[in-house]
Amino acid sequence: MTNDTSQKSLAQLVEELRSYQAELEAQNEALRYSRIAAEGASERFESLFSNVPLALMVVDELGMVLQSNAMALQLFRPREFDPPLNFLLPLVDEVHLERVGRCFDAARRDGRGEVTEVVFLRGSEGTMTGDLHMARIEYSQDDEMAHFICAIIDQGPLLAERHALQESAEALRQRNEELRLSENRMAAIINSSLDAIVCVDADQRISVFNPAAAALFQCPAEQALGTSLARFLPEALPAIAATEAATHASLGELAGQTAAGAPLALEVSVSCERHPQGNITTVFARDLTGRKAMEAQLRESHKMQAVGTMAGGIAHDFNNILSAILGNVELAKQDAGAGSPALVSLGEIEKAGRRARDLVRQILTFSRNEAPTRQPVQLAELVQESKRLLKVTLPPHIKLLTQIDVTAPAVLADATQVGQALVNLGTNAIHAIGCERGTVRIELGQATLDAAQAEALGLNAGLYATVTVRDTGSGMSPETLQRIFEPFYTTKEVGRGTGLGLAVVHGVMRTHMGTVDVQSTPGVGTAPSRSTSPPSRKRWYRCRRPSRPK
Repeated sequence: MTNDTSQKSLAQLVEELRSYQAELEAQNEALRYSRIAAEGASERFESLFSNVPLALMVVDELGMVLQSNAMALQLFRPREFDPPLNFLLPLVDEVHLERVGRCFDAARRDGRGEVTEVVFLRGSEGTMTGDLHMARIEYSQDDEMAHFICAIIDQGPLLAERHALQESAEALRQRNEELRLSENRMAAIINSSLDAIVCVDADQRISVFNPAAAALFQCPAEQALGTSLARFLPEALPAIAATEAATHASLGELAGQTAAGAPLALEVSVSCERHPQGNITTVFARDLTGRKAMEAQLRESHKMQAVGTMAGGIAHDFNNILSAILGNVELAKQDAGAGSPALVSLGEIEKAGRRARDLVRQILTFSRNEAPTRQPVQLAELVQESKRLLKVTLPPHIKLLTQIDVTAPAVLADATQVGQALVNLGTNAIHAIGCERGTVRIELGQATLDAAQAEALGLNAGLYATVTVRDTGSGMSPETLQRIFEPFYTTKEVGRGTGLGLAVVHGVMRTHMGTVDVQSTPGVGTAPSRSTSPPSRKRWYRCRRPSRPK
């Protein structure tokens, strides 16, 4: 029994030993496979570590380089005489040491860390800028000394490209700013220009309409933009088409029109800019209305001066002839005796001679350019005297009224010439009413003209005495208004007027440094009560002088 038990225990022990041996052999086989795998992984790591196109180093937490690949040596020790690559921190520029230290702390604490744009020293090759990436190696068995794998990426080319892009962006920003300033200056020049500036595209549609154009063509810019240039300059389109080959051309004087259709006289020039998207034409238009008015005024002045000079010469010669005629008539009357039948004819000759003499005096008054002999005159007295003279020949169907401002200033004037001018104005007003019932009103007042009002009338700014003669006649057309001061021009039938009445008034005002302003509208009412503005009005301005009547 005991032997059987012993044999059985021995057999179990042998079996357990065999089982343990088999287990050990399996473990050895697993270890062999693990070793082979580890050796393969190590070889692969070594191959990757050596051949990866990055600078790799294995360092401990003190910065000692335990292993480095060929790229690291090529990057940091490019020359044979460069010192060995033993430590990482001496490779870092002192300015960036603190940042690299924080990267070490982050890798030790969190397992990884990185710092960008670190300046590294490359030995004899100077410096380079790169990014440092660190990762803790987990297989390290030394708990007190951690190992890290460091990858250094050369950012020099990328930074150079980045700097180039930044410089390019800055240059672009400066060019855009200069372009914006240039556009603002151009806009300011266009908006402040006294000439109308209009830009049109290839389809002759308006794209720019400056304030001067809006004022000239009487159209807001928002209503003009997008419309055709023909709306304002119909004659310019064929002229622009004919000058497409030139970059700048002067079209000369062209007719234009406002938005309401009122005609304009313009001086036009164009400038063409060629673009792939379509040509842009800039039209410059200058208003010639004021210049034409000045030219017309200058021509009128020259004409009046020439006619006055001619009339004065003729009048002087004619006056000598009249003096001989009237003298001989007086002698003939004495020779004929009191009861002679020839006295009737001699009287008619004398009356005609005196009328001719009065006409000659008017011509001489008109043509006389020298300053008259002036004395302080109260115009109220001259108005009343002229009223008495006009009433002698006033038709019964016409009322003659006066309105006198007693505070009107005294003036230095030739009383005879001023009285003659007043009578001429009154007579002209009476003839304008004709056979219809009407009213002639003579008003004496005063007015203070500012610089703009005075310039429009050709006077100096200041205080003026005014004499206004209003009538309720049929009025005058614009064509007649342009010629009323011409000598010998009259719209009356033959025998009723000489055409010198208003010409004499104009001459008197010119010699007295005043002016005549005429406002008339044809066919507007026949009585003041029917019209807020009378159809015809002639106003005479006379400058006040410091002297006062004695």
